[in-house]
Amino acid sequence: MTGFRQKQYLGFVTPEEKKAAKKTAQIIRAARKQQALTQIDLSHQLGISQSAISKMEAGILIPSVYQWFELCKVMHIPTDSHILGYLDYLRPVSISDSTFEGGFRIPKQYSRARGSSVRSLRPFVKWAEQKMGEKKYQSALKEFGIDPDFFIEYTHQISIKFAVDFVSWMMSKNILRMDEIKSLVQPVNRGESHGGLQNQYDRAKNVADLMTSVFGRAPYYEKNFKYVIEDQSKTRIDFLVVPEDHVIDDLRSWTPGFSAFLSEYRKAYFSRLTHFDSLRGATIEEVGGKSQGLERATYRLAWENDVCA
Repeated sequence: MTGFRQKQYLGFVTPEEKKAAKKTAQIIRAARKQQALTQIDLSHQLGISQSAISKMEAGILIPSVYQWFELCKVMHIPTDSHILGYLDYLRPVSISDSTFEGGFRIPKQYSRARGSSVRSLRPFVKWAEQKMGEKKYQSALKEFGIDPDFFIEYTHQISIKFAVDFVSWMMSKNILRMDEIKSLVQPVNRGESHGGLQNQYDRAKNVADLMTSVFGRAPYYEKNFKYVIEDQSKTRIDFLVVPEDHVIDDLRSWTPGFSAFLSEYRKAYFSRLTHFDSLRGATIEEVGGKSQGLERATYRLAWENDVCA
């Protein structure tokens, strides 16, 4: 057990220590599964017991600084990931039909045209976890055939059908209501929602800079829709959202409830995002008719001139 320290009296562990242990545990679990390693495989590579790995992944055995760096080296993960609580390799989405993402198995119905990254799904999974509680949230994901640790890595990909089914399910269970969409997107103006991309967004001097950067990095979130700036001035941006070919065939199978949700979610998401960091933000409206998330949709972001001064 050399190199590890164990909190034997959990009653004396502070809330901050528990939170840190939980983050470290989920990073180790997710990274090991991504590498398709068993606990025994990892224990052999580190020269420790499988029992130690099990306790680490349960958050009751905390690696020392030396052992943490060894873990990072073996599993090719950033050394600050235990602080962040997520993994992000900043890879753009590349459409795939594989039923595996590293060592994670993806149900067949969610493996076709995997165009959504975990980064794009972050608001939904965090909302579900907060509303349902950790145990019920994890149980729900397992019912969908998804390992909850899959959502620790932002670059993992899954079909948009998962988002459709998961959101529709949350709405049917009253876990998410239309009037809660603004609450759902509250975190998107903070860096954690965007992972490693936040460094790029921190450089934005105004809303126009921010949104130009966001649209340019859309492939790091998803490849289900194209985001195209059609017109721009000092106080507004008009942008077009067009579904990719692999999504068009599925549009008509979406329930009216999800289609309406998607339209409102987009507007709330981008409006909230324009408040990133210290920016004052923008209003948003859909122009050129209501698409409700189907076919083409054009949106206008508008702000006061002094926001971009």
